[in-house]
Amino acid sequence: MKHLFKKHLLKWFCLSLVALLPLTTNAKFNGKVEVVTLSGSPSQLQITRVNNTDRTRLLYQGEPRKPIWELSVQKNGPLIAFNVIDYTKPFFNAAVYLINTNEIPLKANSLAQDIFKVVWDIDISQNGDIIVISTPFVRKGPPMKRGIYLIPHQELYQAPPKITLLKETDAREVDWSPNRKQIAYSTADGIYLFNLETEKSIKVHHRGRYPAFSPDGRKIAFAHYDLGEDEPREIRVIPLIAPGGRQVFRLTEHSSFDDLKWSPDGKSIVYSVYADKRYRHFAIPFKGGPHEEILTIDPGNDRINGIWRFDWAPSAYAVEPTNRLTTLWGKLKTDSLK
Repeated sequence: MKHLFKKHLLKWFCLSLVALLPLTTNAKFNGKVEVVTLSGSPSQLQITRVNNTDRTRLLYQGEPRKPIWELSVQKNGPLIAFNVIDYTKPFFNAAVYLINTNEIPLKANSLAQDIFKVVWDIDISQNGDIIVISTPFVRKGPPMKRGIYLIPHQELYQAPPKITLLKETDAREVDWSPNRKQIAYSTADGIYLFNLETEKSIKVHHRGRYPAFSPDGRKIAFAHYDLGEDEPREIRVIPLIAPGGRQVFRLTEHSSFDDLKWSPDGKSIVYSVYADKRYRHFAIPFKGGPHEEILTIDPGNDRINGIWRFDWAPSAYAVEPTNRLTTLWGKLKTDSLK
C-alpha cells in the first residue's frame, strides 16, 4: 500500500483503476473516459477501449469485503498481478492473485493465501517475476521481517509457490527495471537500487518516493520532497547510465501525492495527486511542455472522488482489441452495462 493505513481506509470508498492509454508518436494523450460508481465496490477488474468504452468487459469480480489495493500489469505480456485485503480475517490478511488474460474462461489464481499480513506494493516484471513489499504472516516460529519478497515466474503455478526474501527493508514502493537486473525502491531515507546479481543496494537520492524506471532503463523518475514537507512538490529525473544533470518538474498544487509512472513510449511522465477533493492525473512531456490532465471523469451525481489507481496494459491481449483501458472500479457508465 502506497499510503498510510488510514488513507487506504478512505480509499476503500473511492474508485480504483488500471489504465491503458493509446501509444502515440507525440506527447499528446487523447481520449476521455467517463465513469461512475454505482455500487462503490473497488473489487472489480475490467478492460475497455480508450475511445470506445461500450466495449467494456469484466475480468474479475471479487467479494465486497475483499477489495483490491495494489496491482501491476505485465509489460508486453498477458499477466495481471494484484493483492486483496481480506477484511473478514484478523489482521487484514493480504492475498496475492494472478490473472492470465490468455486463459478462457478468465479466472484469478491465488498465489499467496494467508502468507502475508499486508502487501505495501506489488510489481510484475516482463518475464513474470513478481516482487512484493510485505511482512509475511507466521503461525509458528519467529516472525519474518518486512522486506522485498520475490515470487519467481517458475513458481507462479505451484501450490504454494516458493517465496524468497531479497532484501530486508522498510520499503514503501518498488519498481522492476526493464531488464530485470535491478529493483528500485523507496524508504524513509530515500531512493535505492537493488542489484539482483550482487544482492547489494546503492542509494541514488535522498528524500524521494514512487521510483519509476524509464522504459529504456536509462533514467529513473521519483517524487521529491524537501525537509519539513509532508508531500512531494516536484518530480526529479536522474540518469543511471550516461552522466548528466537531473531534470526537475514542478507539480500542480495538491493535498496528497498518489502515484508516478512513465508513459509506455517514454515521452511523458504521468503523476497522480489528490486535489480539489478528487484524484487527478497529469501527463508531463519529458522534453518540456504544459501538464495535460488525463483520465478525467464526468462528475455526474454519483462520483466518488475520481480514479485513484492505474497501470499501463499491453497494446493488445489475445482476446481484446488494441487501444484498451484496463480498469479497476465500480461500474462504467456505458449502455452495455445497463
